[in-house]
Amino acid sequence: MYGSTYLKKLTQKSPLYYFEKAMDFINKYQLFAINVFRAIIFNNISFYYQLKSDSKNELLFLNNAFAELKKANGKNYYHVSHVLINIGSYYLRQKSTSLARSYFFKSLRIRNITFGKHNILSFRNYLFIGNSYFIEQNYSQAIRYYQNALEILSPPKNILGNLKTPDVSHITFLPELIDVLRNKSKCLNLLYNSSGNIRHLKASFECSIIISKLVDNIRKNLTGVESKSILSANAVSIYENSIITSYSLLRITNNVTYLNSAFELAGKCKAISLLENINENEARLNTSIPDGLYSKE
Repeated sequence: MYGSTYLKKLTQKSPLYYFEKAMDFINKYQLFAINVFRAIIFNNISFYYQLKSDSKNELLFLNNAFAELKKANGKNYYHVSHVLINIGSYYLRQKSTSLARSYFFKSLRIRNITFGKHNILSFRNYLFIGNSYFIEQNYSQAIRYYQNALEILSPPKNILGNLKTPDVSHITFLPELIDVLRNKSKCLNLLYNSSGNIRHLKASFECSIIISKLVDNIRKNLTGVESKSILSANAVSIYENSIITSYSLLRITNNVTYLNSAFELAGKCKAISLLENINENEARLNTSIPDGLYSKE
């Protein structure tokens, strides 16, 4: 009884309390690589403030983390690259795209020197650089860096060019991969809208097919109902965009292949929507929430 009460009190404390205790421990015992440990704590505190939407303190602790790492080691250090990408992400959320990009590139250079080119850590650098250009509506540049991210995961045997998307649908352990593929497909669609070049629309369609295959493979590997629900919410919009692209190509080319693809994608979309309704009904049966409250939702 006493133990559970004590545990409850502990869990009610702010994460900052535990960060402070960890910092006291590090300073007291002068641990090896003390600056690195301090930097890790400062980085975690910055994330805490990010969740609290306190941008001032978020940036303050990111800069503190970077300062500690500069004391600890030279420029080519893993933790430095990690903090740099977090600082870049901060500025990207503030829509300071050029400044954000400068941090992403600094982080990328360190990772390439430390781990070699085409290392998996650089995937996020390329994703965020692509996102910065996407915000600026520089879609050609955005596609270039999304392609760089994809080719880290599936290096091409031959030069593909930015329009050809490598088949990465078997890589189910990287949640942000869906973002890269979806954003690249959006950029290609937007380029088609401005240029009328059907090559862009076809490339967007090929990209959307890879996304749908990836979503299928991820769903097969998920076991939790909650995880499947989160993915399903994204999957419906992914399938819907793919269907729209298929019909656009059908209208332009009269190629029945695009009609078949549209029907197949529509079937998947309907199946996911039906599964969501079944899961929702099961959740209602397993709770004591009155039906009246659901109807008000």
